[in-house]
Amino acid sequence: MAIADQVLGFHAMIDMHLDLPFEGVVLGVAVIVKKVDVTTAGEIVAPCNRGGERQAVPILELPLPDPPPPGCIERALTDRQMQELRAISTRAAITRTSFSNYYTFGDLKADPRDLLVKYFDASLNFANWLYLEIAFRYPKDTVAVKALRRYASGHSLDIRTTARDLVAASLGPVRHESAERP
Repeated sequence: MAIADQVLGFHAMIDMHLDLPFEGVVLGVAVIVKKVDVTTAGEIVAPCNRGGERQAVPILELPLPDPPPPGCIERALTDRQMQELRAISTRAAITRTSFSNYYTFGDLKADPRDLLVKYFDASLNFANWLYLEIAFRYPKDTVAVKALRRYASGHSLDIRTTARDLVAASLGPVRHESAERP
């Protein structure tokens, strides 16, 4: 599955489950988010409106209101959860909403999917042998699991469920011109 397909799939899930419009604050200014778009560059943005002004803010940079709008599954890590993640990696960059790690040698001492289920809503795992996995966690009752499984052809889409959640992961090799053989 191409990255563009993954972006469109993620956009569709946001569009289907996030209750819009909602109010938020961007750079200290109150705004209204009425929809979520995909730019021609493949970036998911939230056009924020204030009066007659409009600014497209990348969703990864959009601070969500507290409490988050219905349909949003983002959650901030607690101090205890951040300590648990620190025990897994002493050199990771850990914030309330992210865990970022870079290895030149060795590997993460945990399964990224287990970390996704326990702590996060989205995961991006890129390995130096040009392997990419992008995964999302959704509350199981918000997804038509049987319908989604129809799209899990071959090994490109992996669907797993827990008691409460569904994890959908797209995985496979990354095509890059420097990796192509003549």
